[in-house]
Amino acid sequence: MQPIKVNTERVDKTVHHVALSHEQLEALVLDAVAKAAGVTIDRRIVRVRQCYLSSRMGSIGTEFSATCTIEVDHQAEPVESAASPPCRPAAPQG
Repeated sequence: MQPIKVNTERVDKTVHHVALSHEQLEALVLDAVAKAAGVTIDRRIVRVRQCYLSSRMGSIGTEFSATCTIEVDHQAEPVESAASPPCRPAAPQG
C-alpha cells in the first residue's frame, strides 16, 4: 500500500458572527434612513412615524424588506429670538 500524502495548510482567521434581534435590526434601519435623510432622530422634532420589518417566502428563498417613515415637525423647531439683532455686513474699513 502506498503511503497517504496529507497536505496540511494552516490559516489563521477571525470569524465574526452575530444574531440580531428585531429591535437591533429596526435600530440599524432607522439609523441608515436618518443618515440618508441628513437628520438626527431626537423624538421631539424628528420622530419615527413607522418602521416595519417583514419577510416573505419568494421564488428564490426568503425575501426581507423594511418600510420606514421619519417625520420632521417644522412647527416644533426652535425659532430665532426676536430680540437678537439681524446680521448686517461690517462697515467698510478705511
